[in-house]
Amino acid sequence: MNNQDKKFKPLSHDNLEVKQWLLKVARDLMNKQGFENGLAASMIYSSFTEYLAENLLRNLRYFTYQGTYNQYAGIIFIDETKTSKSKKTLGQSIGEIEKFNFPDREGILECLGKINDARNRIMHEFSKSDFEGIKKMVTEDIFLIRNKTEELVNKIDVIYAGLQKVLNPNLTTNTPVVTDSKKEK
Repeated sequence: MNNQDKKFKPLSHDNLEVKQWLLKVARDLMNKQGFENGLAASMIYSSFTEYLAENLLRNLRYFTYQGTYNQYAGIIFIDETKTSKSKKTLGQSIGEIEKFNFPDREGILECLGKINDARNRIMHEFSKSDFEGIKKMVTEDIFLIRNKTEELVNKIDVIYAGLQKVLNPNLTTNTPVVTDSKKEK
């Protein structure tokens, strides 16, 4: 494993304070009136979703490697950790995550897929849309991104806490991204 892999702490988040602050900023922006605030919040939520997808994928790859390596004494194993570390789009991460089975897989993939679709509509069709299309993005897609990202945060927190107990009980981490997202709203 390279140095970056040695620093990797499974089922945890680096710079947790920054991530919590970004979620608070996005939540605060959504509580303010104005098109710009909703658009800015959706960009933060979208970025956060990409991070969560990449982090989940990295954890799935790590545990696949650990499990197969330990199972077969390092003779035969699946080294998913060597899979391309280059930045992936959210859609590419979803495609990779679909290859794995894990708790609440369908719920997480549903959240990721809906966020990806709404994000793509905003990013790729915004300037091409008429007023009705923009209105739909503002009234539906921005809120869908917020709601599904908040749902995803909660799902990831629950899954990481459960996996922590089963797969890595001796590791102490800063697992939760947000302990109770409803408090912050």
